[in-house]
Amino acid sequence: MKVQLAVVADQANLSADGKLNIMGVFNNIFASQVPVVHLKMYLVMQYLVEASDRSRTRHIAIKFRDPDGIDLLGMDADEQFAADAPLLVTNPQVIELTLIRFEQFGEYRFAIEIDAQELATIPLRLVQVPAPPEG
Repeated sequence: MKVQLAVVADQANLSADGKLNIMGVFNNIFASQVPVVHLKMYLVMQYLVEASDRSRTRHIAIKFRDPDGIDLLGMDADEQFAADAPLLVTNPQVIELTLIRFEQFGEYRFAIEIDAQELATIPLRLVQVPAPPEG
């Protein structure tokens, strides 16, 4: 398997005919103070299934890490492929994440692992901006 696409977006879905729709791809979240809660974002990935995946079970893990490298969130699943699985098939994944709390400014990241090997990362920075003037 190869990770063909990995992004964070404001909105994403799969259409009835299997098309992947993504809107508002971003890598920065702006806040004047911490902690801050981001209401909703979508983690979007697309894997490419290869001949070497046939007759195998692949373990897919996604980890969300803070700037210190500490895992804040983890998801994992096994995906099994038949001996006659079609080649070069893309497998899109859309994961809705709500109420994600950020405790510090800096670079967070999503790490995508297949069979315990990190194949892709998505940086997500929490950037400090001045507070709006009162008044």
